[in-house]
Amino acid sequence: MASAFASILPYGLMQLNGHAGLTGRRWIFIIEGTLTCVLGNLDSMAVVDSPELSPKSWHFLDHLVSAFVVARIEHNRANIKAEPFVLGAYLRIVSNSKLWAFAALYMFPTTDSNAAYLLPINLRVGMGFSV
Repeated sequence: MASAFASILPYGLMQLNGHAGLTGRRWIFIIEGTLTCVLGNLDSMAVVDSPELSPKSWHFLDHLVSAFVVARIEHNRANIKAEPFVLGAYLRIVSNSKLWAFAALYMFPTTDSNAAYLLPINLRVGMGFSV
């Protein structure tokens, strides 16, 4: 359902091409960007900061469950000790070839798929080539 809406909305907004002197692509950015900002701000007001505050804010957890969750978090934190910063240790992690290989495995397919979707638009609209 969400994927159908995600493709119908831009198609409908492209029909606004020329209204108020804006292209359809600009209307997509304006409307979808506005929706994203509004929904993001509404969501940020709905999120509870911590389990201690949940009984007071949205009654998401009652006092007993909230105390249990807080006790469990404190128990898990008890065995954690912060290690001092050592530049050599961090450079050893960054120089690991597996890290760069996994980054490339993620980056290359993403770049290729984005280019496949945007290249025809960039060639036709941005550079003036015909179909």
